[in-house]
Amino acid sequence: LWRDAAGRAIGMVGRAIMPEDELKTKGLPKYKYSFGFQKDQGLIGFSSVRGSEQIVLLEGVLDALYLNSKGFKSVAVGGTDLSATQLQALQLAGCKELLLAMDMDEAGQRATEKIIKNLSSSSLRAYVVSLPEGFKDADELIREKGSEAFQLALNKAERWPAWMARRIISKHDTATDRGMDSALEEAQELYTELED
Repeated sequence: LWRDAAGRAIGMVGRAIMPEDELKTKGLPKYKYSFGFQKDQGLIGFSSVRGSEQIVLLEGVLDALYLNSKGFKSVAVGGTDLSATQLQALQLAGCKELLLAMDMDEAGQRATEKIIKNLSSSSLRAYVVSLPEGFKDADELIREKGSEAFQLALNKAERWPAWMARRIISKHDTATDRGMDSALEEAQELYTELED
C-alpha cells in the first residue's frame, strides 16, 4: 500500500516473483501499479519514519519495507526520482539528514546524482551511502552480511558535495583540456547553487 504525506492510501504496487530473465521472455513488467496511481505523491515506508531526523532513501519498494523491519528508518521512491512533493513530505516529517542509499548500479548512481541536484537548494543535509564492492542494494548487503554491515555503510556516508565531485571527475577524461572543461562546467553549474 502506497501512502501520501498525510497517511492516506493513494495506490497499490505489486512485484512479480518470477526471475527477471523469465519476466523479459514473457514480456511482463517487474512491478504492477493500481490504476491511476501517481507514485510521486507519496513514499513507501513513510508512516514508519515520521519524526525521524535521519531517513534512508532507497529505490526499491521491498528494500524499504525490509530495512524498516530491521530497524532502519527507510523510505522508497519506487524508482529513480524524488519529486518535489516527496521532498516536501520528508521535510515536514522532521527529516534533517537524508541518507541516499540508491542501488550501486549505473542507474542507481545516475539517480543519486539527479536527486542531489534536486536537494541542493533544500534544507536537508544529504549524504551518499556507498555499499561494499559486490553489493547492488542495501537489502542484499543485510541479507548476506547482517545489519551491522549496513550500519557501518551508513556511518561512513559522505556529504554529497564530496561524492558528487568524484562522480563528475569519473564521467570526464580530465587528462584532456576538453574533458577538464566539461567537468569544470558541470561542477560550476551544480556547486554555484549552494547557499552555504
